[in-house]
Amino acid sequence: MKRELLGILAVVMLSAGSISANVETVHLPGEWGNSNAYTVSVPNNYDSRNDWPVFLYFHGHGGQGTNGNNRPPASSLWKEQVVMIAPQAGPTTSENWWQAAQLQAAKAIFDYEMSRLNVDSDRVLIAGQSMGGYGSYEFTERYPDVPSAVAPISGGWGNYNNGNPATANYPADMSPWDHIPYWIFHGQNDTTVRPSCAQQAFNQMTADGIHTKYTLYHNQTHHPRGHVYSSQTFYDWAFSQERGTPHNYEMSVNDGSGVSIIGFFESGTGHSITGRSPDSADGEVFRGWTASNGVIYQDTGGPKTAITSPTNNTGSFADANALTATFTMGDGDVIVTANYLIALANQPVSDISADSAMVNADLDATGSNFNMTVYWGTADGGTDPDAWDDNEFVGSWTDTTESLSHQLSLLPGTDYYYSFRATNGSEDIWGGTIASFATVSEPSTLTLLTLGLTGLLRRRRRNLDRNFLF
Repeated sequence: MKRELLGILAVVMLSAGSISANVETVHLPGEWGNSNAYTVSVPNNYDSRNDWPVFLYFHGHGGQGTNGNNRPPASSLWKEQVVMIAPQAGPTTSENWWQAAQLQAAKAIFDYEMSRLNVDSDRVLIAGQSMGGYGSYEFTERYPDVPSAVAPISGGWGNYNNGNPATANYPADMSPWDHIPYWIFHGQNDTTVRPSCAQQAFNQMTADGIHTKYTLYHNQTHHPRGHVYSSQTFYDWAFSQERGTPHNYEMSVNDGSGVSIIGFFESGTGHSITGRSPDSADGEVFRGWTASNGVIYQDTGGPKTAITSPTNNTGSFADANALTATFTMGDGDVIVTANYLIALANQPVSDISADSAMVNADLDATGSNFNMTVYWGTADGGTDPDAWDDNEFVGSWTDTTESLSHQLSLLPGTDYYYSFRATNGSEDIWGGTIASFATVSEPSTLTLLTLGLTGLLRRRRRNLDRNFLF
């Protein structure tokens, strides 16, 4: 009894007055008329601002009780970037997040804390796992004006149905919630709530026009939550959204050196993008930008597949052929890709003799035109035309692919290097790896005399053998 009393006194002391920085406060039932316990966490520098984003967290089955001791898996990201409010469902199995009374209790807690915390009411992330994943759907369905973003983890929309796709309690028409972006997370090997539950929700939501992303972890079971809560991308997405404003869609850029998320932006906004410079020494050319509907997501959860709501409007380019271009966002998540092509590649030499050789290259002039020149010499001239001993114009090609061959007149017994070069009004590329070879040496006079005498002796021997036989 004494231990319990001391615990309650400690909670009251933490709860009294304004919330101090870096404090996680537990509130017990009845503290201010609340029927349920809950926890509030504030960042280290809470007092420095009055517009913190809010993370409303719904625990899973097993987190029920009256001690308020429930929170997401530990992560410095949510502890330092958001104010977290975690209501606790009552202690009995019937007191769960499917029950209206428990959702109403959670809403009362949310309203009370929002009235006294330094928070931005237009940036509220609702997330939960397992039963809390269901709860995030249920709470949002009941209170659609609260969240700016929702992230159900290992849950489904509707009744539990022994972990199978729901058969009841989900809206026949989900379009009234199309102002809220969702991101669903699930483990492929989950047998508690099967991934078909998440897939069912994704299919129904996208069919009704709710913008939804879905990440499926290939090697995770029922608890991918820690990986989600430790992903900065997750928070960047959630708190780029603002209640009452258009969605912010993910824009990722593959600039030719890798894919990265640029940010989350509203439809119709323009953004400058730049690809890497093509490797002209290796025959590479830039061949414009393309955009495709898609989403990029990485965290510590291992292999995964991420998909997003389909859209026919992926955005537009001011000049898709410029290495630095302006891209205008469409109405969905988009991956913008810089396209590169190896347009010229030196190939091994053929038909080598004492005074000539056939030099070869592969050319891809698709959608372009090139003037071709071959350079050669006894030293590697690299990409400096003046460093080569000689050159010859090979020809011009337009919008085609060709295997080029060109015969060179050379000196016998000499080591040579060569490379093809392709130019047009804006591009100047070389064939990559510098090819080398040696011409055949001419035989010396002594060698020729020796070969001649050897042949003569062989013929005379054959004649003698023939005469002896007859």
